[in-house]
Amino acid sequence: MSPNNLENPSLLQDEATDLILDHHISCIKYSYRVADQIVSFLEGFQNELVNDILLDSHGNRFESDITRMDLFAERTHVKLHQLRSRFENYFEEVISIWERKEIDFLRSAFQYGGDYPSYSTPSLLGVPYEEVLHLNLHSMRSEISSNYRTALVYGQGDTYLLEKFRGTRSLNYKDSIFGLFQSRFTTIFRTAFLEQLNKIRLSFYALLSQRFTHFSMVSPFPSDKQVSLYSLQDYSLVSGSEKFTGPLENYNSSRTPVPILEKKSFDVKNLRSWFGATPESYQQEVLGKKRFLLWKKGTISKSQIFNFKHSS
Repeated sequence: MSPNNLENPSLLQDEATDLILDHHISCIKYSYRVADQIVSFLEGFQNELVNDILLDSHGNRFESDITRMDLFAERTHVKLHQLRSRFENYFEEVISIWERKEIDFLRSAFQYGGDYPSYSTPSLLGVPYEEVLHLNLHSMRSEISSNYRTALVYGQGDTYLLEKFRGTRSLNYKDSIFGLFQSRFTTIFRTAFLEQLNKIRLSFYALLSQRFTHFSMVSPFPSDKQVSLYSLQDYSLVSGSEKFTGPLENYNSSRTPVPILEKKSFDVKNLRSWFGATPESYQQEVLGKKRFLLWKKGTISKSQIFNFKHSS
């Protein structure tokens, strides 16, 4: 952003909006890469459980049901602890890198060489993400134990367990008990990743409170959600009695705080239709050729168009 544009508030506003939303798209895309890695960890855990069942059917068939349940519970406990460590170590590494990248981006974009912003550890809508992760791991453990116990008590056999833990061929192995948890864990880590970056942005804007007086929560992609004007108070966006408990208002949100330099620069229509107003070459760069053509035809939903799962 050029210092010469400081005398032109409308041009400066357009530049600020473009800078933030373009950068946020790269963050959204990377959040899907984070989700893909989380899925990889979970699939590894799932395969280990399936292998345990296969080995158990050969090695422990003469053990009592209680002994088999105890042995399985013990192995599952160890594997869940390892899974949690993989989740947390990976996410800690990713967040450490991207926190630095975010700060460097903001300092460069807004030509700021002062103090670094202060911010808290990753959270989900104001709740420490470790707490949410622990609750969902506990829920998954209960589901695993319940299915294993049911199979033994009612004599369902290993075929029943394999269908529950691995899924069935007829449904391309998409119907295992881990499908729900895969969705939960990817949502947890995508949201925690994006919320942490938004938290840094709010903290950075607070350092420049004389320059940035108001903000709006904006998605870079077309959205039907209301776009409101907020002031920043104690690192929270406030509009009358409305106040967010965290930088994101819901899971998987694509919105991010955009500084509004002057109240007269606040243009709801332009903010809500930002992506559609960008050059088509830019849209194709963001979406890829195939997705871009579907976007132009309007034959696919927004949630599908702007889902970057498995994209590079």
